[in-house]
Amino acid sequence: MEIDGRERFRLYPSLGFRLYAMGFKDGRTKIGISSRPRKRFLAHWRASNGAIAWTHLFGPHDSTERIESLACELAAKIGERIRRTEEFRGLDREQTIQCVRAAIKALD
Repeated sequence: MEIDGRERFRLYPSLGFRLYAMGFKDGRTKIGISSRPRKRFLAHWRASNGAIAWTHLFGPHDSTERIESLACELAAKIGERIRRTEEFRGLDREQTIQCVRAAIKALD
């Protein structure tokens, strides 16, 4: 049994600014940026008591903050933004990933 999530995320890079998307078992999705993707996924895994359903890591891009902002705007048009965070309800995995890909295509 997986106790701390290290095995699940060991193949992700440990350094480098990357955009990511993830889904939680309660139906929320999140779009974010991290300079340490492996560490960020582990932190989310621990904070949610292992309730991460899926993760997706995108390649490095020059305009990560602008891409994240646009991806969140696009996601808010489809799903419900949770407060003023980068978390959403009402988006499935494919919709969340497509929002980020569309933002990358528009700004990269």
